[in-house]
Parts: sequence; structure tokens; C-alpha cells
Amino acid sequence: IGMVIVQHNPCKSTTRYPPVVYLMMATSVVLTGLCAVRNEYLVKNYKVSLNVQNAVLYAGGVWMNLFAFLFLPNPNSSQAALGFFDGYDNPLALGVVFANAVIGIAITAVYKYADAVTKCIASNITAVNLCILSSFFFELSASITMWCGVAVVCFGVYLYTTAHPPSPPGSSDLKE
Repeated sequence: IGMVIVQHNPCKSTTRYPPVVYLMMATSVVLTGLCAVRNEYLVKNYKVSLNVQNAVLYAGGVWMNLFAFLFLPNPNSSQAALGFFDGYDNPLALGVVFANAVIGIAITAVYKYADAVTKCIASNITAVNLCILSSFFFELSASITMWCGVAVVCFGVYLYTTAHPPSPPGSSDLKE
């Protein structure tokens, strides 16, 4: 709901993007949720250790990226002569690669020891932090709708984290 609020343009009383964009966003949300639940199931129920699962996952990523680099055409013909490791002499580029690797390992640990909902909440908090930081440091034009969206997300996270766990099946909440 918070992300929907952010998409409203109060000056024009309309949405910020065409309807097909919102259809793609809804599809992305559904696919992300389904993949998160499936990944949690696989990580928790396979008898293979988490380290082996991560190694297989990253090896698959390496092979798929190598295949894409070697066999798929480069849509930007002005940069067709770039090599596979061009640009990685910059420490910031290496930092991005390292940060993404650590994030991937952290996410599998969250799936293993917490759940998919915790991972989705972490993603929501990340989006809120990016909105706030971008408005202060990167000249994002903050609007009242953006701050309302941030408030809705924060309130939703607060409600989820402070909710009491459900009682076990078969027990009665009624006191006699």
C-alpha cells in the first residue's frame, strides 16, 4: 500500500506512469513473493548445507553470466570491444560486487534461520532508507505522497513486529 501511495501525483490527480507499468510492478511483486517462499522452502528443507547451496548458486550465476557475455549480442555497438573484466580496476566496482555477494549470502541465511516475510520486511526497510537518504543527499524531490508512503511502510513493519504470535492449534484463548 505504501508503494501505491507514492505513485499518486496529487498535482495532476493521476498516477505517475501508464497502467502497463503498474501491471508489471504487480507481476514483479507476485513473482518476488512466490520466489521468496519457494527459496525459503528449499533452503530449510534440503539436507544439503547452506554453504554448498550458496556455492552452487554462485557457480550457476558465474556460468550464466559467462554464457550471456560470450554468446549474446551486445546491444550497444559503441562498447562492443569491452572485455569481460573491463572496469573492475576501479575499487568502487569491486566494492559493489563484494557488497552484492555478501547480500546474497545474508539473504540465504535469513531464509534458513528466519523466513521469507522477514526478508521482505528487510527489503521494505531498505526501500524506505533509500527514499530518505536520496531526498537528503541525492536531490530526490520529496513530496507529501512519498512521506505518506514511507509512513505507511514503517507503520506496517511496526504492526508486524509488535504483533503477538498466534496461539498453537487446538489451544483455546478463552479463559474459564
